[in-house]
Amino acid sequence: SLKQILNLNQPVSSSLATEPVWKVLILDKYAQDIISPLIPVKVLREHGVTLHFLISSRRETLPDVPAVYLVAPTDENVQLLCEDLKKAMYDNFYVNLIYPLSRPQLESIASAAVHSGTMQQIQKLTDQYLSFISLEDD
Repeated sequence: SLKQILNLNQPVSSSLATEPVWKVLILDKYAQDIISPLIPVKVLREHGVTLHFLISSRRETLPDVPAVYLVAPTDENVQLLCEDLKKAMYDNFYVNLIYPLSRPQLESIASAAVHSGTMQQIQKLTDQYLSFISLEDD
């Protein structure tokens, strides 16, 4: 579910006893269209999302904050992700792809991580199969 993605790919607890991990959410326009009708900004905040940006926007480095990516694996987005890895933009990277990544794209990400020394910072790289827009949350 989208809430599990926001929870760093961990099961969402029904209890609010634990403080959320503060993070940034990196989206592309396609993912924004998927998430907007289902999760309002208030719910993003409840799940620890302090900032959300389009992957194509100019962003500052936040080296102490984990980033959750929810993007389509287009060549442009893969290149932007590789640039973020090379710059070590975030503490950890939780990459969620809307549909499956091609082998050459995976190799590009792996190469960028190896050459920049950010391999250990990639916590998840997951195909989520979310290439549809839902108008209801259940």
